[in-house]
Amino acid sequence: MSISGSNSSGSYLNGSSEPLSAIDLDLRNTTVALNYLTAILDDSELQLNDINYSTAFWWGIAVAICIAALCNLIFWITTATRLRAAAKNISFAARPSNKATKFVVTITAIIRTISYPQLAPNFLPSMIKLPSFGIIILLLIYLSFILALQFRNVSIAGDQHWQAIGLRAGWLSIAQLPLLILLAGKNNIIGCLTGVGYERLNILHRWVARCMLLTATMHFAYQSYGWNRLGLMQLEWATDTCAPTGMAAYAILLWMNLSTVAPLRNLHYEFFVVQHILTFFGLVIALMYHLPSTAPRDRIYVWIPIGLYLLDRLTRSIRYGHNNARPALATLTALPDNVTGVRISSHKFKHWTPGAFVLLSIPRFGICQSHPATIVSTPSSHGTNLIFLLRSHKGFTKRISASASASATSANTTIKGPHIALFDGPYGGTRVDFAAFNCAILIAGSTGVTFTLPILLDIASRASTHRLPLRRISFIWAVKTAASTHWISAELASTATAIRNAGIELALNIFITQDGSTLPDPSCLCAADPAHRCCCSTLKSAVPNPATPPHDDIKNPIHHTSPSITAPNQPSETHSGILLHHSGRPNIPRLLTEAVDGADGETGVAVCGPRGLSLCVRAEVAALCARRVWGGRGEYGVFLHEEGFGW
Repeated sequence: MSISGSNSSGSYLNGSSEPLSAIDLDLRNTTVALNYLTAILDDSELQLNDINYSTAFWWGIAVAICIAALCNLIFWITTATRLRAAAKNISFAARPSNKATKFVVTITAIIRTISYPQLAPNFLPSMIKLPSFGIIILLLIYLSFILALQFRNVSIAGDQHWQAIGLRAGWLSIAQLPLLILLAGKNNIIGCLTGVGYERLNILHRWVARCMLLTATMHFAYQSYGWNRLGLMQLEWATDTCAPTGMAAYAILLWMNLSTVAPLRNLHYEFFVVQHILTFFGLVIALMYHLPSTAPRDRIYVWIPIGLYLLDRLTRSIRYGHNNARPALATLTALPDNVTGVRISSHKFKHWTPGAFVLLSIPRFGICQSHPATIVSTPSSHGTNLIFLLRSHKGFTKRISASASASATSANTTIKGPHIALFDGPYGGTRVDFAAFNCAILIAGSTGVTFTLPILLDIASRASTHRLPLRRISFIWAVKTAASTHWISAELASTATAIRNAGIELALNIFITQDGSTLPDPSCLCAADPAHRCCCSTLKSAVPNPATPPHDDIKNPIHHTSPSITAPNQPSETHSGILLHHSGRPNIPRLLTEAVDGADGETGVAVCGPRGLSLCVRAEVAALCARRVWGGRGEYGVFLHEEGFGW
């Protein structure tokens, strides 16, 4: 029997205009108690108001999406304007040209100063990861909006007061479900309009789910309190199917939120994805049983997410079929420091943006397993082949590394394959064109270079045929050992030549953080035995500060340097023109300050690496924005793009 949503007696008992009150009723009588409970559960009038507020929620979401889409459009127009100005040989194309644009850029710099910083608590840092201030502010605005809708015009006199508050929370819970799925899909409308990839929207997806859990908890708590204070809790659970089905839906929603916590999610990511999808369908089924038949409009909020999910799967299936109609072939190459190079030749996959990634699957090393892998190459490099660098961890990447190393023909280079490769994508990439800035600073740690290198390759390719607004590039890469530099040594050498010939200043800074014996020569392109010294290596030369590269000869080409001997335990570097190898960790504040202070327009910063590196870059970029605003140079802004490192 289900009596929730009954509309047989109006808002008040026996059609009375007075608020519901049990003062003169004997609720020990089962018939009287059941009739009174039916009157309390009556939502024939309450739901009309709740429908308006659930609709208002979506009007607010639509306004927010439109604002984000407008900002994306302005950003795109600004980029196109700068590129056209540079093509016409207009100097300082990345600098604001009038008072209006200077005002807008200064306001943007203030917003960046506030939104870029990110805190890292010392307590359980692997489990507690706070988002940036910008995301926190956005989430607080969203939560305030939800709570404002929850408690506005919901005060009902009498015993139906708690029921009214609980019903409003229920409507807001179900209204958030389509937004939850919109933010989860790999192909979604929000991403298309705002230019933000699904992987960057995922944090909003998780926090919307937590807000949905909050309103669902309020829905359950307020109604339960109202029933319990009247002594009707047991009767409600005995006569109404909405209570147990609601608890089933709540339990599933609670588990879906708990299982997304990083430590649980990362235990076995493939299992997490499968169970997450299955529990979503369990939630949908439970909600369909829970929603009362007297409120058919609330089921729209369930059918829309189902349609959005199926549309996303259909789009992905079509793209997947197109990419893999003729399966690509992958060749594996064992590289130093447990990294495997993967080269894929595909006849279908020809277009992607720098920094994009795919979900890569090689059935030989795991059926129905895919791994996110950033494409190191660009459509104009490496003969249009897709190049990946995968560090060995566990599972898929560990099996690939073992296969590449199994039949080594030399100590550091192994060619293994080809193997059939399947992939879904591309996804992600930079939403901005770093060639449209006056200065670009590309910072990477370890395999994070798979994101910054394609940006550099793209700039080099375009600079050879077009004049760009970009005048200066600072490429900063921190790796543990000198052997790791062989991953991309050939690409750095060819890119440096192309960029220098285009008249763009380039500083390549490589920091060796743990290897204390030798540093490779800047022009080294060999693949020597990592257990021995590089065949082109030079001994370290002593310098005062490993984070202070010389800039007086930055325009000179790469050339061979003579070896020299340094005293033990001193910071050191090997340098030749635009390429510098340092021993030690990079001094991020000093490197950023030197590069930004020399810019004659807006600076673009991209970072991809360990969490500590990203946090340091965020803090320093925010400080630079603040110093420029208070120093009267707010129009020379600093843009930051942080790419996620890992899952």
